[in-house]
Amino acid sequence: MTGSEGAAENRTQRPADATASLFFRHVAPLTPQAHGSLGLVDPLRYDFARPTNVIPLNAVEFLAACRHYPIVFNVDAMGEPLAMVGVRGHLNLFVEPDGNWAEGCYIPAFVRRHPFVLTSDGGKAIALCVDAESPLIRKGGNRPFFEQGRPTELTRRVAEFCAAFAREQAKTRGFVRRLQALDLLVERAVDIRQAGGERLAFRGVRVVDEAAFRRLPEAVVLEFWKEGWLGLVHAHLASLGNFGRLFNRSRRPGQAAQGVNPSRT
Repeated sequence: MTGSEGAAENRTQRPADATASLFFRHVAPLTPQAHGSLGLVDPLRYDFARPTNVIPLNAVEFLAACRHYPIVFNVDAMGEPLAMVGVRGHLNLFVEPDGNWAEGCYIPAFVRRHPFVLTSDGGKAIALCVDAESPLIRKGGNRPFFEQGRPTELTRRVAEFCAAFAREQAKTRGFVRRLQALDLLVERAVDIRQAGGERLAFRGVRVVDEAAFRRLPEAVVLEFWKEGWLGLVHAHLASLGNFGRLFNRSRRPGQAAQGVNPSRT
């Protein structure tokens, strides 16, 4: 909703859907028959990650990501952790006009993994897949997927990275399930008020209820410490201070957000 000219603006934003298919167009198993002449572009550009305001995160990334992005949890049943990279639904503020990622800012593994992904047929068969329609794919070049029908060192490294990503994803789901079981994830609205009176409200995100977290029994706190989850919760809570910085990044210099006020919806 926009007020009259000169009046304060009041807008409500929701994060864009973040699913396993984010950024992908057409995924197929990587094979020498189908992709023998293809490889990665060099240098890589991140334009493909521009049209979103959220990036999925694994828990192992929280400490690095919390320095730059608000970390929230999706409101769906999965409760997937998300790095918020924009204030509007289809604009990543950390992809520069030249396609580079913002200098000095952490690049989430979900972005670095693209255009590859591991898929399963529901059983034990796991395949390394690629999106051949990605702008990161080219014919020929000096970074081929295969040489003489065999995977190159690049492809082997990609497979290892994707396997590690999948392992961390499984650990992250265990962490989120425990938060959900303890009823620690609550829906919040985040209100950002700018010096000129403009207000930006985010809806449809969940955060850890800090008050409830502080009331956890000692045995549960010990469990979180042993699992390495205490640091994750603290990194998440600290990251929420980045909402104001995120809004400032979307504004012209000098138009600073005055504060962030998370409140229960």
